[in-house]
Amino acid sequence: MVLVFTGGEHPSIPNTKQFIHTIKNSISTSLIKNNKQCKPHIIVADSGLSFCEKCGFVPDIICGDFDSLEEKYKQPKEEITFFLQEKYPTSTIQLWPKDKEYTDTEIALQEAIKKRSPTKTSNDIILIGGDGGRSDHFFANIKLFEKSIAPDYWLCKKQYIQVLKEGHTYNIQQQSEFSIFPIYTGKKNNHHIQSKNLMWNLDKLRWDRGIYSLGNRCLDTSKKANVIVHTGRFLFFAPYY
Repeated sequence: MVLVFTGGEHPSIPNTKQFIHTIKNSISTSLIKNNKQCKPHIIVADSGLSFCEKCGFVPDIICGDFDSLEEKYKQPKEEITFFLQEKYPTSTIQLWPKDKEYTDTEIALQEAIKKRSPTKTSNDIILIGGDGGRSDHFFANIKLFEKSIAPDYWLCKKQYIQVLKEGHTYNIQQQSEFSIFPIYTGKKNNHHIQSKNLMWNLDKLRWDRGIYSLGNRCLDTSKKANVIVHTGRFLFFAPYY
């Protein structure tokens, strides 16, 4: 598991820790036979450092142009780099120039891809933050899901977003409403989902015509809904627990 903390608005600390705990437990269960540890790798993008510290994590990598940290500490970036290296002696500090081709979040996700575990069951990348604030930055983060560096989960202030991948089956047991949007990658966009126990069935939706499922819910809340992604990739939006 790789945790990527970025700036913007974040979920509450309890929601963040509970979500990470749930994912970590699912990984631990699958790896327990091999006696492998599931310590997450922590990557921070610039101002995401503050929330990372509030959650009690020590970063393995701190990267970005440090504009936000420069404003926070009222010091030149070079001095901030020295300060961070003293505070986190085991962390790698990567100072990037302000004028660059990638956002700080993209840089952090590029590092996250490099840190993926070779064990398939522990490959999840969780992006934390990046919600609210500038609308263009939020939209840029949404567009990340069209790229190879896309995270598996994105924890926003009031909702989490999960990537639904082709060839996978998902069991959903939400008491509240959730939404599903197709991801368009610029390639041949062929999307098909088969579903059971949803108020609005997804089997015959023409996703390629800009259709999405907004505010769907379980038909029988005492049972799980079943979603099978036959082709394409989707974003699943839902509130925390």
